[in-house]
Amino acid sequence: DEIVFLHAVKPGPASQSYGLQVAALAGLPAAVIQTARRRLTEIEGQAMPAQSPPPPPAQADLFKTDPLLDRLKAIDPDATSPREALALLYEIQAMLNDQAGPLAP
Repeated sequence: DEIVFLHAVKPGPASQSYGLQVAALAGLPAAVIQTARRRLTEIEGQAMPAQSPPPPPAQADLFKTDPLLDRLKAIDPDATSPREALALLYEIQAMLNDQAGPLAP
């Protein structure tokens, strides 16, 4: 009748994490996942303290997905009104801008 914690929280980056993949599979909005990925990249790029060991090699991305392709696959063109289609175009454009910077005209 007790809780036993099998992991300890320590300073520094985790050696393995599937948090973003699990979040995507759980249906979090693509914009949230994109923001989290950018922030994770920023955090991982920060200098580690001198006493910290080097980070382990990057883990294989077993659940690699493309949020843009997932969003496009979810669209039912036959059930989309013209107004919804326009909103989808703006959403997709925003997703592309988040991935690769501003689009060329």
